[in-house]
Amino acid sequence: MNKIQIRQQLSDASEDVRSFAADLRGWVHSGLSRVTGSERRALAERFTLWLEQKADPSLDRDGVEQLRLWVRNLDLQGREALTQQVAEFCEAFEIDLAWIVDEEVTEWAPLNVLLSTTVIRYCLACKAAVDADDQLRQFRHRRVWRRRLKSSTKSGSFATSGSAS
Repeated sequence: MNKIQIRQQLSDASEDVRSFAADLRGWVHSGLSRVTGSERRALAERFTLWLEQKADPSLDRDGVEQLRLWVRNLDLQGREALTQQVAEFCEAFEIDLAWIVDEEVTEWAPLNVLLSTTVIRYCLACKAAVDADDQLRQFRHRRVWRRRLKSSTKSGSFATSGSAS
């Protein structure tokens, strides 16, 4: 191996270490923010304000109104949890929720419409999942009960263990 190749490999390794250090700093900082919750609370407040006052109802009139009513009825912890869920969803697509709620993308009208619509629809999906929670819990319990019944009937233990109610 010649000196040029070694220097290039060292340079690449050095860049990898710098990148790792930057990632680690970001991870530690975000971890500290999660511990204190200050950023999460601040983003939740801005998200709630955006949804209440700035989310364009024409993007999904019924959806925006449903979300506004739903979020109004959430407590602080619920609003923070929803905001965290939405922020994580956005991050998966390399989108920062703050760009939307702080109106950084409003001058990019087509992008603003796409991102706002995405957030609104994702929130509606979260709302639907929460709304389905009681029925889903009942379904899971009934499914487990049926499996146990089927399993105990196959093994013959059901007849000796009592009757189902």
